[in-house]
Amino acid sequence: MIKKVDYMRKNISRGILFILTMMVLMGCSKEKMELKSKSLIVEYGNTISNKAEDYLKNDADFLKNIKVENLPKNEKDKEYPSVGEYEIILKNDNQEEVVKVSVKDTVAPEFKDLKEKYEIEYGSKIDLKQFSATDLSKTEITLDDSKVNYKKSGTYKATVIAEDSSENKTTKEVDVVIKEEKKEVTKKESNNGSSSKNNGKSNNTSGNGSRLTQAKAEAKKIVNQIAPNGMADYDKAKAICKYLFNNVSVQTDQSNEAYKKNHGDEAYGALILKKAACSGFCNAVTLMCQEAGIQTQHINKNKWTHQWNKVKVQGKWVILDAQGGMFGMSKHPLQEANETQQVVRFTDVNGQNSFVSPNY
Repeated sequence: MIKKVDYMRKNISRGILFILTMMVLMGCSKEKMELKSKSLIVEYGNTISNKAEDYLKNDADFLKNIKVENLPKNEKDKEYPSVGEYEIILKNDNQEEVVKVSVKDTVAPEFKDLKEKYEIEYGSKIDLKQFSATDLSKTEITLDDSKVNYKKSGTYKATVIAEDSSENKTTKEVDVVIKEEKKEVTKKESNNGSSSKNNGKSNNTSGNGSRLTQAKAEAKKIVNQIAPNGMADYDKAKAICKYLFNNVSVQTDQSNEAYKKNHGDEAYGALILKKAACSGFCNAVTLMCQEAGIQTQHINKNKWTHQWNKVKVQGKWVILDAQGGMFGMSKHPLQEANETQQVVRFTDVNGQNSFVSPNY
């Protein structure tokens, strides 16, 4: 009886051992997922693969049972996902692996039909609409024209910049040619006195009060654009000087008849007609500084000599000569000149080396 029990125990032990051995062997025979990489980078504009073979090293038979899940949705109206971080899940009945996928935009915009040279009328500014660039993401085009003097004919260098939303940037240097100033041709009065038909009236029939109202409205509009609230007074004053210097041409005919016709001695001439004498520049500065909340003085007002402004910024009075593009000096360059000097040199508000005659 004892021998029979021992025999049964041995058989049971052998059976258990056999079963365990088979289980181990079967477990070892299961193939495991072999990732090619735990992370991938996909360039923006491409799709993220839904094929298991792009993520795993395993053989074709094994890959048939792999599901690729958690793929990101495409951007609206596009056939690829947006820039970002994603986790792609690979799974079968027994295993699961995660691959991290980064969609990145590393391609800079490309300029479209960019010219080597752009010709600009004297006193005008370059229209940024002339420049365009292509890119998959939103692109902003700016222009570094800090070396361009729009009120002096010549050829200057400027840099066009295209930058997309991922901060990829393309730059291109172009030539900016400022044309010669167009001089006004005064019609000679005929011998029969036909000019008397005008009775000395200005072509602009609106009264001075109406012109001042228009000038004030324009001053407010411009100041809101170039010198918003929160900007330091020094920067506001400099922006005012730079705007007038770059956008208003100089009226060389300063006779009373010319003033009656073109209002060059008024803020209206500078702000509305974009052409003025020094007195018109000064009156425009006064209106714009009032809008900006900056104290200002009109130097040599009502005198038949050059006029300019002073503004109080950072607790002190400095020069603001919008016609000449002078800003920030404690004294006007003309006040520093002596009788023997042919020209007085200075750096204008655009950062350009410039000069002025003592007879300015």
